[in-house]
Amino acid sequence: MWAALALCAVLLVAAAHLPGFADLLRLEGPGLRGWLVVIGVGAVPLLVGQIALVLGRVVKARARSTDGAGAPEVSLGSSS
Repeated sequence: MWAALALCAVLLVAAAHLPGFADLLRLEGPGLRGWLVVIGVGAVPLLVGQIALVLGRVVKARARSTDGAGAPEVSLGSSS
């Protein structure tokens, strides 16, 4: 997944800054401010995904800690 992300980033930079690609696609470089916007907006799904993972782990951990509050564990298998 990270390799695909890196490849996409390289293609975006190449399309905007390499003379052959930029001329073919009739693009101009976005400049520093434009790249900052691209990076900022592109980071949003990554951050939201990471926050969702952390929240999911917290919810699961809390659910495990409150299951059978105070009840002894019962083993259905043989003890060894």
